[in-house]
Amino acid sequence: MTQKNLSDGELVQRSRRGSRKSFYYLVTRYSQLVAAVVNNKIFGCPERDDLVQETFLIAWKSLDKLKDPEKFASWLYGITLNICRAWIRKKGKQGVSLEELEKHGWSAPDPKTDQDANRVTDQQEMVQTALAGIKEEYREAIYLYHFEKRSYQEIADFLDVSTALVNKRLTLARKELRIKIKKTVDSAD
Repeated sequence: MTQKNLSDGELVQRSRRGSRKSFYYLVTRYSQLVAAVVNNKIFGCPERDDLVQETFLIAWKSLDKLKDPEKFASWLYGITLNICRAWIRKKGKQGVSLEELEKHGWSAPDPKTDQDANRVTDQQEMVQTALAGIKEEYREAIYLYHFEKRSYQEIADFLDVSTALVNKRLTLARKELRIKIKKTVDSAD
């Protein structure tokens, strides 16, 4: 069995013994999920990659504090949440300037675009607004499943919940989204 096919627990144990390659496999395995959580918590964060890197740096330095190596994913999730909360405390109050967003590849929509592009943008904004209005745990499940294409089992492992709870959160999230989008559409008519 190659190192990349080892369980999280085995990779953590090897990492604790100094194997940077083992930790690299953990980073590879979870970097997209960590980025998804950062995107979910701090939508449009221009420092997303920095926060992901900081999450893994703290994880590397704190591996000896992880009690159950098989719970690496949920432990990493907790670190990610703490990093996001710290960023929000620091930056969230002062906001992010348009110039800073543009430096990181974000741009304001061009009002001269055609009507189809505007319609798509309007639909995307409606979905984003609806997503922002549902419970965080539901939004997280929706984001990981629909945008990151993760399986119920992967989401359950990462959030340290059962697959049944993932299913319940997705079902309730979809229901809430339908209601919110319907209200928005009805109010526009």
